[in-house]
Amino acid sequence: MTNTKKYNELVEKIKELEYWQEIERRRADLDAGNGKVMTLEQVIKTMQKKKAKAKGIKL
Repeated sequence: MTNTKKYNELVEKIKELEYWQEIERRRADLDAGNGKVMTLEQVIKTMQKKKAKAKGIKL
């Protein structure tokens, strides 16, 4: 196995671990009552507002 291939595999594994760590953090927040559960429609609307705000557009 080449060094580049090993490196890429390690990077992918790190990304996967970071993803699962973030999921666990959010689950813990929900369990502690600090999170917010939204419908898919609410998530889309929230993301559209954030994107517009980043571009300087007011909705």
